[in-house]
Amino acid sequence: MPLTVTMGQVNHHFFYQQSTYPRDCREVQEQCSSHNSTGVFMIKPDGYLEPFEVYCDSTDISGGWTVIQRRIDGSIDFGRDWDSYKTGFGFLSREFWLGNEKLSFLTNQKKYQLVIDMTTSNGSLIRVSYEHFRISDAFSYFKLVNLGQYSGETGICQDDVCTEVEACVCRDGYFLLGSDCVPREQCGCYESEGQTIIPEGEFNVNPRCTRKGVCTNGQISWDETYACSPNAVCDVRNDIRRCYCTGGYNGDGEVCERPPKDCQEIYEDGTSDNGIYRIEPTGWTGEAFEVYCNMTDGGGWTVREKSVIECDNIPLV
Repeated sequence: MPLTVTMGQVNHHFFYQQSTYPRDCREVQEQCSSHNSTGVFMIKPDGYLEPFEVYCDSTDISGGWTVIQRRIDGSIDFGRDWDSYKTGFGFLSREFWLGNEKLSFLTNQKKYQLVIDMTTSNGSLIRVSYEHFRISDAFSYFKLVNLGQYSGETGICQDDVCTEVEACVCRDGYFLLGSDCVPREQCGCYESEGQTIIPEGEFNVNPRCTRKGVCTNGQISWDETYACSPNAVCDVRNDIRRCYCTGGYNGDGEVCERPPKDCQEIYEDGTSDNGIYRIEPTGWTGEAFEVYCNMTDGGGWTVREKSVIECDNIPLV
């Protein structure tokens, strides 16, 4: 979907000192009224150190529009870093982003209207506008300060026609965590294969469950021997991917074992301590359950009921 974003001056009541260069495309149009003022021109907004080139569009009835973004055919990658969006990129005659720094000086010298023109795949033109567009400077991370009243088409992006997913690009040293850009030191570890963040002390398993990485002090320690037990599956449950034991088996996914069927089996496996254990009798269809096992007097006794009688200061005769 071709997209053009333009800005036009709105009448205001403030006085600005005339500069050598026009400050925007409206002033280009005023100075070049006898010539075609559509194309690439040099401007210099108030306070900006050096003049720079912009694309001016005067094909509209009112004319004097400063084009800040154009997307046509995807020939330019817009998935750029912070510095690229700060300085601008692309080609003014084709696809480009003017640059946040230039845009900041532009929008803070006058009152501007923002117009967005989009052409659909069937050739229909959609236009929306905001009456007062302004962003902050680099110290405030070029935050959107104002948009003003909205007008134009409604329902531009409907669920049945829009398939693109919006994405954010964080500046260098920051990573995307949900919808926020957070400093790297708060992120834990970055795992490049899955492009994900592993919080400090937690782990990540690759999509095939063939290796497991643990984040420690900002570094990932990979266990290349990680593998699922024959009685386990590689799955994602509660947003955690790892090996999970299948039904009837207990364990961490790497080792999955059936619970013993009774205390005798536990005793024969070498356990000699009395205590509570989990068993799953033969034919039992529910979950394994806890029982008390008595390992004295030959061992392996499954206690059906244990009664304790406490005698306090009662004389025995």
